[in-house]
Amino acid sequence: MYVAHVTQSHAPVTRRWNSPVLATVYRSAQLSDGHPIVSHAKFVVVDHEIILLTSANFSYSAETCNIEFGLLIRDSGLAASIEFTMSSKHGSLYMLTDG
Repeated sequence: MYVAHVTQSHAPVTRRWNSPVLATVYRSAQLSDGHPIVSHAKFVVVDHEIILLTSANFSYSAETCNIEFGLLIRDSGLAASIEFTMSSKHGSLYMLTDG
């Protein structure tokens, strides 16, 4: 999953609770033959300004057992570029999650 934007001051809520959506979460799309597009990249963009780009999975074992590498970048231009790219690839490479 790829979180394209999270509002830093609030915890993300899922869509199924009919609450305001504070995060946009993408997942890999499927090819026309039904096979999923595989991507290992993980990133989060916070408040259109802060980017966390990491090798880590967002899981307990990644936090406690694995050696991972990540970058925390504060760059609104880069954040805007990432958000634009994710939006432009919606439907072809990435799909919005159903929450």
